[in-house]
Amino acid sequence: MKGSDLLVVAAPRIFVLYVTNAQSDYRLFSVVHDIPANAIAYSKAISLLNQGKLQPSYLNGIMKGILQQAQYGQKFPNIPQMSYYWKSFHTYASEFFASKITAT
Repeated sequence: MKGSDLLVVAAPRIFVLYVTNAQSDYRLFSVVHDIPANAIAYSKAISLLNQGKLQPSYLNGIMKGILQQAQYGQKFPNIPQMSYYWKSFHTYASEFFASKITAT
């Protein structure tokens, strides 16, 4: 294998490792407030929120609730797998919120 071939094979792996490590995941949380999937980044985010140091400060209570709720989350199918369910749900949810039908 030539050096250039090795780079082609290694580059995607290096990229994935870079964007999925704890530091990158925490950076994503601190910049755009995305819930960290990495356990180390998640713990660091919880610690920051417990200290009330998230900026802007109005997000402290909101994000604390979201991160606490995330502890009870379950695995969920990806969007393509949900397409079968979503079409019928969307129809009935829209009618319910428009007061065209009731929950019963």
